[in-house]
Amino acid sequence: MNNKILSLAFLVTLLSLSCASNKPINLGTNNSLADFAILQVPIEIDIVHLNQKAINIIPAYQKIITYRLPVGKQVLGLRYNNLLTNDDGEQETIKSHTVELLFNAEKDQTYQVKFIAPASFIAAKDLANSLELTLYSQDIVIAQSSSNNLWNVANISTDIDKIDDLKKPTDNAPAGEQLHYWWQIASESERRKFITQISQQD
Repeated sequence: MNNKILSLAFLVTLLSLSCASNKPINLGTNNSLADFAILQVPIEIDIVHLNQKAINIIPAYQKIITYRLPVGKQVLGLRYNNLLTNDDGEQETIKSHTVELLFNAEKDQTYQVKFIAPASFIAAKDLANSLELTLYSQDIVIAQSSSNNLWNVANISTDIDKIDDLKKPTDNAPAGEQLHYWWQIASESERRKFITQISQQD
């Protein structure tokens, strides 16, 4: 009888976790988050901080984790974290350094963090030292990860003005440098408009 009760309780717990995992997880301090964007992240990628404020979330397991993200300028700190079997047949946790995505989250937009998952334990070890992530929205590249980390565990801050500290190139700077600057500060709608204009050119 006790075994049946335990089995039933375990099944109920699994079902509860499954249902809970389908709900987006709030990343903001405001539980209601009336204005928010959706962020989808592979299970292998941890969110370390948002705007330099530490995030400590252990989501229920599923391939893609969905979060609700406050709108506005964001500095998102991410790292690779996975439990794999090494060459000796033992379980080993592989964690990468933290990289950052700087972008402007727009209301009701959906963003996906994508990366090339390692095919082997050795590849995962290499990835830990060279993690690169890309943020997409509707198949448009929004941001690419930077290893020039603003994250400082010893001095956590919610100041994200550093996203505005991108140095504006001079008028005489190469076109590529100027394009990179304007692309980084442009909104998603501005980027889509630009891509549409380019595609319509002969």
